[in-house]
Amino acid sequence: MSNVTNGRRRKFSWWRRCIFSLIPVLLLLPLIEGLLALAGIQPVTTHRDPYVGFAGQAPLFEEITSGPESGTMTTAYPKLVWFNPQSFPRKKPSGTKRIFCLGGSTTFGRPYSDPTSYVGWLRELLPVADRSPQWEVINAGGVSYASYRVAALMEELAGYEPDLFVVFSAHNEFLERRTYAGMFAQSQFFLGLQAAAARTRTFALLDRSLLGQTDDSRQPADVLPTEVDERLNHTIGPSDYVRDPIWQRQVVEHYRVNIARMVEIAHEAHARIVFITPASNEKDCSPFKSELDARLTPLQRSELTELMNQAHTAAAASDHIRACELYRQVLNGDAGLAEAHYRLGQSLFAIHDFDAAHAEFRSAIENDICPLRAIGALTEVLRDVTHSTTVPLVEFDALLGEHCQQRLGHQCLGKEFFLDHVHPDIDTHRELAMWIIDELQRVGIVRGESLREPSYADAVQRVIDRVVGAIDQPRHGVALRNLAKVLHWSGKFAEAAPRASDALELLPGDAESRFVLADCLKNMRDTEGALQQYELLFEDAPHYARGLLPYSELLVELELYERAKPHLLLALLREPENAYALFLLGIAHLRLGEAEFAVESLEKADQLFPDDPQTQALLGEARAELEREGTPD
Repeated sequence: MSNVTNGRRRKFSWWRRCIFSLIPVLLLLPLIEGLLALAGIQPVTTHRDPYVGFAGQAPLFEEITSGPESGTMTTAYPKLVWFNPQSFPRKKPSGTKRIFCLGGSTTFGRPYSDPTSYVGWLRELLPVADRSPQWEVINAGGVSYASYRVAALMEELAGYEPDLFVVFSAHNEFLERRTYAGMFAQSQFFLGLQAAAARTRTFALLDRSLLGQTDDSRQPADVLPTEVDERLNHTIGPSDYVRDPIWQRQVVEHYRVNIARMVEIAHEAHARIVFITPASNEKDCSPFKSELDARLTPLQRSELTELMNQAHTAAAASDHIRACELYRQVLNGDAGLAEAHYRLGQSLFAIHDFDAAHAEFRSAIENDICPLRAIGALTEVLRDVTHSTTVPLVEFDALLGEHCQQRLGHQCLGKEFFLDHVHPDIDTHRELAMWIIDELQRVGIVRGESLREPSYADAVQRVIDRVVGAIDQPRHGVALRNLAKVLHWSGKFAEAAPRASDALELLPGDAESRFVLADCLKNMRDTEGALQQYELLFEDAPHYARGLLPYSELLVELELYERAKPHLLLALLREPENAYALFLLGIAHLRLGEAEFAVESLEKADQLFPDDPQTQALLGEARAELEREGTPD
């Protein structure tokens, strides 16, 4: 019996020894962390990103060292391509609360700029809500900046005496290439353990001493250029994007690291931090890239394509019940086809099945091969990290959904709130600023009652009148025109047309806006609307070069050959070797009974673009007609 007892003692003694040996380590760890903090040792995550580095790190702000503005930090001139011009005193004045707002182009205020962004509204509304401090709100939103660039920027801003960081960063995570070499060679448990350890100063000390590397000398898996290099800049549209679920998971994991890193940077700077969940245009923005699964056989692809065409025809005829049936058949064959989810959502919305429509719109975003709108996994990461670190979170998507429900009777976010795929309109920016203030009041950062209380109505309205009254209308018109041009370039004609129309309201008679609107309507098969816009365009700008050929093409399609000829001749004066213009001119001559001119035009077109079946068929027809004309009765 005693041997059994001794055996049990021996069996448990190893575990006991481990537990007892860990107790002093655990008790000493807070003391060690405190001593290392006094020694200036900071966690690894406040210094570097474990997955990417940058070829250079030019500061966003530079100090004016002479003259009346000496001691003022101002946006560095080279950075004005990506950032709003901002300035603030290097030494924070007494009684001031300094807020840095970070993120991508939504924070910047695109397609406009700072004054009508949520940051600009915060700057105007915070003094109405709480007059006790002097509020200093700085817009540090960078166009196309993703979380890893935002975190790197926070390292700089942490040195400027911040009181609060407000971060809206999620839509740009897939814009730049990263390889994440070796990230997933480790288990998720080990990655989580490593991430937790990296937030301690003890790990930072061991990392330096044992590995013999400083933060400056360590090489990350990827080195990105100093400023944003979007994949879209290297291709025509989103062609560079392919379906890649492994890379997508890596991007999401990197996002988690960066959100946690931002929390740590704010903590080290003795500042608070608030995050904002992303919201986007679900209802009125089609996927940027959608294609059938490459694993399907040619026959399956052909069958699904035919079903899609039938569904489009049914939807165009407003037979949405039939369209829903057909789109569902397509999705039964390929559940990842983003375009089918989106079109099904549109038909469900048309028959007022709003909940089902909302689910399909969300599925379209999730399956978009070119994900320029934040996917759900990113939002879940944001909620997870903020919950575990007890950091405030402004639920923009949920709050806007509730607002949409109250106002429109559904939660399908669309053109009523967004100017394009992700950028809110001015009113929605203001609502977001109000929701941010609500959250800041909830957590005690801002004092006072909600600005939605009736007692604040007049003061808020005065702010609205002041901000709206200061809008530079022509400048906003140019911004809308540029947005329309980008959407038009990417083939999103239904989204581009409203922005071009908006631009024309602010820039009456603007040729570029008129052309974009006309060409969008043409591609949307609204021939009557397109013809009207082209006529207005050439009344105001008779020689507008970019519109000559598309207008001529439309006139030829409508068999208005006599009207097409002068525009085609003008186009050929500018581009004598344009085979398509010669082809269209050949059609016009032929249909007007001008066989000799038709042959001349079509022969030259055939020389410039040989072996085109349509050109050769028309050329044969023109030569036969010319022979008939030359044959005596």
